[in-house]
Amino acid sequence: MTLQEQLVALLGPLAPGGISPSVAIQNVTFPYLVYRRMPTHVENVLDPGGNPPADNTIFEISCWARTYPDAVNLAAAVTQAMLGWSVPNIKRMGDHDLEEADVKCFRVVQEYSIWVPA
Repeated sequence: MTLQEQLVALLGPLAPGGISPSVAIQNVTFPYLVYRRMPTHVENVLDPGGNPPADNTIFEISCWARTYPDAVNLAAAVTQAMLGWSVPNIKRMGDHDLEEADVKCFRVVQEYSIWVPA
């Protein structure tokens, strides 16, 4: 199972509208999640134990809701799930709030860094 498939399985149940890559599905139910895989790199590990290189995957996760408190609560649930994920080496990099006036909703954007063997 790819890292993206694992992410969808982990976070999808948290939001009635589910989770989708890059853009929301048309006419999706609020609240919902959208994720993007950000540009990443491979880190060559020079370990005498022969460890392989590691991929650093950064996911940007947007928590969309009709109200600000709902967006914040969804973001808190995402944080709890991400930090409890069985994938090792997850770091929460930060988050910020946005008001989307044109669609009359709120969004909390979070970033997570995940290191896995290449």
